[in-house]
Parts: sequence; structure tokens; C-alpha cells
Amino acid sequence: MHVVMNSFKSICFFIFGALLGTSCFWFVAYHEQINDKYYLGATDTLDQMSVWYDLGDGGIGRIGETVFSVGWDERYIIAKQHPLNQRAITNYYILDMAKDDAFADPEESVIGPLDEEDFQLKLQEMGLSLDFTVTINALE
Repeated sequence: MHVVMNSFKSICFFIFGALLGTSCFWFVAYHEQINDKYYLGATDTLDQMSVWYDLGDGGIGRIGETVFSVGWDERYIIAKQHPLNQRAITNYYILDMAKDDAFADPEESVIGPLDEEDFQLKLQEMGLSLDFTVTINALE
């Protein structure tokens, strides 16, 4: 009986360890592909929502949490963010995908944080007419 219990405990321990080791791959709070190189995602909770450069098996953060609205065209991504879910503050970002890649410094491709007035001025200066097309209402 002692041998059977030890075997049972070993099997349970192995299964628990395997589940614990792979649980981060099973649970993703949110993942929405923006295009072939970028996605909007949160790993554990929605307040971690960020814009990521897609590496296929993960990503590199480009606009940090808490992003709650995005829009894009073939070259630019715009984002609204409450920094670290501080909803009294709204920051705006413009990501120039043409200046970005997996090894790029985000400071070279991301403009922001900007307040709404500076964001609108920057869009006009760049000749951009983009709308926010995806909004996570629970984070707004």
C-alpha cells in the first residue's frame, strides 16, 4: 500500500508541476491581432493591456499598460492609454511601424505620451486621419 501511495503522490506531483509550468500558455486575458506584426494583448488581467510587436512565440512591448483604444492604417498605430490603469489620466501615442522592428528601440518608432491637444496637433502635422477603431469598454 505504501508503494502505491508513493506512486500516486509522484504522479499527482508530476501532473501538478506540468500544469503549473505551462499555465501561462493556457491563460491569456486578451489577444487581438492588429496586423501581421502587432497585437493588442494582456497576459493575466485586462489592466495589463498593451500594444506588442509580435515575435510569433511572444512579443515585445511597444506601448505599455493600460491601452484601452487603438486605430491603425498600413503604416501607423494610434493608441489611447491610462498609465498603469490610472483612469484620471489619458495619454495618446503614435507608433510608426516603418521605423520599427523586433530589435528597434521603441523611442525611435513611438511618439508619446501626448495629451489630447498635442496628439491632435501631431496628427495634423503628419497629415494623418486615423480613428480609434477598437475600444475595450471595460478599460475606458
